[in-house]
This record gives sequence, C-alpha cells and structure tokens, in this order.
Amino acid sequence: MTTLLHFHYRFFLRIAHIISNLLFPTRGFAFRRVLFRLAGLQIAEGVRIVGGAKFHYHNIMIGANTWIGTETHFFTSASASISIGARVAIAPGCMINTGTHEIGNHARRAGQNVGKSIQIGDGTWLGMGTKILDGTKIGNGCIVASGAVVRGSFPDNVMIGGIPARIIKKLPMD
Repeated sequence: MTTLLHFHYRFFLRIAHIISNLLFPTRGFAFRRVLFRLAGLQIAEGVRIVGGAKFHYHNIMIGANTWIGTETHFFTSASASISIGARVAIAPGCMINTGTHEIGNHARRAGQNVGKSIQIGDGTWLGMGTKILDGTKIGNGCIVASGAVVRGSFPDNVMIGGIPARIIKKLPMD
C-alpha cells in the first residue's frame, strides 16, 4: 500500500508541475494549491506558488499566506520533512534540501544517504538564491540574506547571512 501511495504522489507531483508551468507564473495560485495538494503536499489557504517552483517529494507542509518564488526547489524524502510557517516569503531561486550523507571511508566519502527535517518559522523572509541545508531550524521573523548557505539552529528575529551563514544582527520586534 505504501509503495502504491508513493507512486500516486510522484505521478501527481509530475502532472502538477507540468500544469503549473503552463499557467502564467503569477496567476492561478488557487489552482496551483489544489494541484499540489492532490500531489500530497500540505498547503494552507492563501499560499501563492509561482510557476517554476519545484517540489521533489510530497513530505512538505506550507503555512497560510506564504509566497514561494519561481525556480525554488524543495528536496525531501519519506524520512525527513520540510515545514514552512505562515506568512513566509521565499524569493526566487532558493533551494531547501533535507538530504545529506554520512561521511564514508576513503573509497567513497559520500556514505549512506540520510535526511534531516527542516523548519522555517512564521514571518521569515528567505532572500534570493538562499540554500537551506539538512537539519536547519530558522526561528520566527528572521531574514536570510540573498545567497546565504544556512545550516544549524537560529533564534527568532535575527538577520542571517554568509557562507556559512551566521547571525548578522538582531532585528527589532515592532
């Protein structure tokens, strides 16, 4: 049964991407929500997915009124999930990836594939081209600077940037 269910999600995910890309990129948001829900994603009301965004597995939850820019990629698996809060703004070209590898021996350094879940808090803004890596937890109300490569845990209301990303400054609460 599980294999059949995963086949169903993968099939509908491919169909959803094809149809989504036929629509005008910044129109048809309600229709895209329905398409990606049929493919197994948990998408709240008011989520706006721009054409060209790609979901590479269905284990994804997106909170209300979140914006997902074009050419953003979400990589996850059955063993790890991506949870995005409400009112999150994700700029174009971001990459969110739960996958990594254990370090192998000298013959093959990329050892066994593992997944570590990612959480992005309410009201956070991911700048263009950011990369969010396995196991990352970003608090509420954060800003992630364009091009940052983020791994680790970050508290609420901070600006994060750099490669590797670090806290740049605390943000005001008002």
